[in-house]
Amino acid sequence: MLNPPYTKKLRIQLLALGLSLPGLALAQTPAPAEAETVVLEKYEVTGSRIKRVDFETPQPVISISAEDMQMTGFSTVADVMRSLPFNSGQSLTPVSSGTSFTPGINTVNLRGLGNNNVLVLVNGRRSAPYGASGFNGFQTLFDLNSIPMAAIESIEILKDGGSAIYGSDAVSGVVNVTLKKDYSGGSLSMNIGNTIDTDSFEKGFSLTYGTAFNKTSIITTVDWSERNSIFARDLKFTSSTDLRDIGGINRSSSAGFPGMVFVPGVGYRSFLAPTANPTVAAAVPFGAADGSVGAGLYNFLRDSDTFPQTRMMGLYTGIQHEISSRLRTYAELTFRRAETKNASAPTPMFGFNEQGYRFERKSDAELAAQFGAGTVYDPSLKSHASNRIIDMKNVGIMIPSYNPFNPWNVDLMADNRVRFVPSGPRLNNVTSDTPRMVFGLEGDLDLVGDTWGWDASVNYSRTSTNNTNAGGHQDRLVQDAFHGVTFGAGTPEQVTLYLNPFGPSDDRIRKYTEIRNPISASFQQRGWTIGAAGELFTLPAGALGLAVGGEFRDEALADYRTALNETGQIVGGSEGSSIFGDREVYSAYVEMQVPVTDQVELQLAARYEDYSDFGTTTKPKVAIKVRPHQSLILRASFGESFLAPNLPYLYSSQSTSFTSGATIDPRRPGDQPTQIKQLGGGNPDLQPEETETTYFGLVFEPPFLKGLDIGADYFRFESTNLITSFGASQILAGEARGDPAFTGLVVRNPATDASGVGTIQFVRTAWTNAAVREYQGYDFSVGYQFNTANRGRFRLAASATYLDELSFGGPNNAGFTSLPRNRGNFTASWNRGDWGATVFVNYIGYRYGTGQLSGTAKVTNDRYTSQVTVNPQVSYSGLFRTRFTLGVRNVLDSEPPLDYGEAERWSTGVNNPEPLFWYLRASREF
Repeated sequence: MLNPPYTKKLRIQLLALGLSLPGLALAQTPAPAEAETVVLEKYEVTGSRIKRVDFETPQPVISISAEDMQMTGFSTVADVMRSLPFNSGQSLTPVSSGTSFTPGINTVNLRGLGNNNVLVLVNGRRSAPYGASGFNGFQTLFDLNSIPMAAIESIEILKDGGSAIYGSDAVSGVVNVTLKKDYSGGSLSMNIGNTIDTDSFEKGFSLTYGTAFNKTSIITTVDWSERNSIFARDLKFTSSTDLRDIGGINRSSSAGFPGMVFVPGVGYRSFLAPTANPTVAAAVPFGAADGSVGAGLYNFLRDSDTFPQTRMMGLYTGIQHEISSRLRTYAELTFRRAETKNASAPTPMFGFNEQGYRFERKSDAELAAQFGAGTVYDPSLKSHASNRIIDMKNVGIMIPSYNPFNPWNVDLMADNRVRFVPSGPRLNNVTSDTPRMVFGLEGDLDLVGDTWGWDASVNYSRTSTNNTNAGGHQDRLVQDAFHGVTFGAGTPEQVTLYLNPFGPSDDRIRKYTEIRNPISASFQQRGWTIGAAGELFTLPAGALGLAVGGEFRDEALADYRTALNETGQIVGGSEGSSIFGDREVYSAYVEMQVPVTDQVELQLAARYEDYSDFGTTTKPKVAIKVRPHQSLILRASFGESFLAPNLPYLYSSQSTSFTSGATIDPRRPGDQPTQIKQLGGGNPDLQPEETETTYFGLVFEPPFLKGLDIGADYFRFESTNLITSFGASQILAGEARGDPAFTGLVVRNPATDASGVGTIQFVRTAWTNAAVREYQGYDFSVGYQFNTANRGRFRLAASATYLDELSFGGPNNAGFTSLPRNRGNFTASWNRGDWGATVFVNYIGYRYGTGQLSGTAKVTNDRYTSQVTVNPQVSYSGLFRTRFTLGVRNVLDSEPPLDYGEAERWSTGVNNPEPLFWYLRASREF
């Protein structure tokens, strides 16, 4: 378990008694003979703007130190965060993300309420989220790769809604990453590691140096790391898409190599192996097997990465200068680059989804007008000059009868599926750059008879992503190649070459179809903050604390797509337009800390926000802490949070499409079914998602056993106005039953008959505020630390979360698909002299799937087993003043449970697929 909040409070209490606990699992030094009076400095805890002496606020906050993170054995901030038991649902990771909207991104999904529902702060301030929109292509997400782990002092997590303090996004919680400062001296750390059966060699280093001179202190950290890729074929549980061996179905792709075609009057045909000379006699029905996966089927995992190749590097500098005893200035400068190279299977072509064309002979009159009187059509001429081109948008790519690799000598137009294996895998080479700058002044002033602290700062951050997107193919060029392309025209080497759908083609025609489709995106954020906090006046139980302040930020999104994206000319891709949007936000907040009695503390907070796109919102929060006994703390809170519509939801362009098949109008059932026009895309009228959070919890430190801490929390999140998009059939059915959620989504012509209902003009499938969500769960934690006279110092800690409910106005999804009911972790550590050892255990509970096809029967409630990973490490500090740490991640080589519903055979973003990985780290301070 990671360091709970009550452990930090215990440290402060021990300090007040004249003891020293310099770090997690380090030695306690004996108390001096004469205890000295210690003045405890107030500090700010995440979830409040008012500084305090004790860590225990009325709100549930946990703290993770840099040493805690190292004890887990993980090498990235994201992996540490995802090991938290209250992280649930599906996070976005670089693993198996080659075909996602945001390959290479690393997110956390607190409570399973959405990757975009958690607010991440750096030193208490917002930083720019990832440039490209992720998950469904519309969500704005924060990339944890943009934070250098080597520069982190600690991470505090508010496990409660925080919009009354911090504004939008703080729905499922707030993650505040505190970077190092006030550091004197230097430290160097180097590490290497690798998996056992595959070569994912990882290496890296970090260097930190801090100094102080002439009332100025400065700290700088640089870091760099690299890791090799692991192909899916190299891991047992991801080596094949054929799941029949585990009771599932064959999920291999029907776009294979050799390809598969539909022959009129014959049916689907392919070949048992790639061939340069396809014949009718050698063709077999699609799926026919000869000791292989099946004719026309393709195991797309054999050419896909599970772990991508990565490189991270960054620089952080923090500067503080004391202008006077009451005035200080500071600056933070950060630059982070994350590079990810992710390979996914070669491009699949499902011909019916692409945009091809066919030739149609011109009339004799057209030929005569173009080439002169008496010109006769020659069927051997397939050039544009002697034929019309008939576009087949959203109809498909055809293989004409005259293609020499078409042995049936008929136009194949219905259903052609091909995998461009000779071209190699698609490559997402993503570079993400995140510069961040903060400049500020802070000071103290006498106000209302007390000393108040104030702070004012300006900030700028930007995340830019670029993806070279190699290995793709263009619809028009592929169709050209099936029709035949002439090379070396007018020379003795002139030749017309054709693309072979069933095997290898000449390199010239293969390369003719290949393209790069570079795309880029950026998210820029700039603004200012100003605030002050202090004691307003003294009540009988203590001082009344007050914090007030204001903020401004300007957000701008630019997501660039090429003409190929906008016209849908990418094989295996989808249409997509560039997105440009921006907004301005002005905020004001107030918070009060009210000591009601010596045992009762009340927190009141509210925040007003004015958005340039949707208007204003005000969110309140009230929290209470009761200490009925020195060993027991009770606390509760109620608050409102919100998520402003992410910019892509507002500003993506409108798109027009038609339902894939003929659809019945339920309000005019007598009409002939027809394809219905759909108008989709962004919706500038969207309003924020709203959430009410209720919390109860306790912390108990039994007086009969010093060093033992027990915690329990209950959470309930109730959300309305969630942004969603409905399909045409769902909208029409909702309109027919009078559901107000679908009001205005069906646009009809005026009624012209006795039914009183007009025919449909179009259906609005754009994003709308309609969905609801309920979450309910429990957190538990226990920690115990003790010293022995001769055997060293020990610490045991565990935490767990039970997910009771997560529903969206319907069935309870807790315990299904990506939402295990139970998650937990356990830490045991020991230190004695120069030696230390730790074991970190992470548990992800079992869950049920939604069913899978086995033959013709549907098997429901498939149980996916739990997963336990164990990360031990041992360290020694008695050699060359250097600390050496040898550790293993997943020492038991635990595999993720088999997931029948995923082609990868495991649940990406939920379970941990990393095989046994050893590492050696050497660190030294100087």
